[in-house]
Amino acid sequence: MGQLFSVRKISVVTPTNYAVTVGDVGFPAPFQNLAAIVTRGTSRVGSIYGGGTFGFPAVTGDYYVNFLAQPTGTDQAGTYSMLVTTAPTPTLTFTSSASSVASGGTVTLKWNGANVTSCTASNGWTGSKNVSIRSPRCSYRSNDFRTELRRPGRTVANSVTVNVDAPPAPSKGGGGAIRPELLVVLLSLVVLRRRSFPC
Repeated sequence: MGQLFSVRKISVVTPTNYAVTVGDVGFPAPFQNLAAIVTRGTSRVGSIYGGGTFGFPAVTGDYYVNFLAQPTGTDQAGTYSMLVTTAPTPTLTFTSSASSVASGGTVTLKWNGANVTSCTASNGWTGSKNVSIRSPRCSYRSNDFRTELRRPGRTVANSVTVNVDAPPAPSKGGGGAIRPELLVVLLSLVVLRRRSFPC
């Protein structure tokens, strides 16, 4: 991967969410490889390979960003950029247009996320969703819907429940069992009728 290029210390005084962004400046030449590993004591908190952002919930104490890289070019030197910011807490609102729906009907689900980068749905619906949108038609086969919004190092989830009313029971036709003596009389009439009016 490379050799230890440098170490930067981050002292956290107030517990909060932090985001570390690392990039290759490319001066005087780009790195062949670049990785940043965030540690606290002997524990590895997270890592970034090639550049990007890593978020993590930090407690009071010292954290270290360890840079591993392979410089290229004749100078065997390189320059990286690092930005450490507090990451705002992600939020999510998730509602349904109705608390109950008839079997076979539809409901509208609305959700809105802030300080997030991705959204995933599960239970009554599945797959990736936009961070803020509405769904005009949702599955009515399940009455529990869940969304999970994420940003680096943080996740927020919520769910809504929609009661699905059971379909009405099919009505039974009239009538009942035919008594044996009545069945004999009916058969006799059919036989007499066929004898009186031959084809």
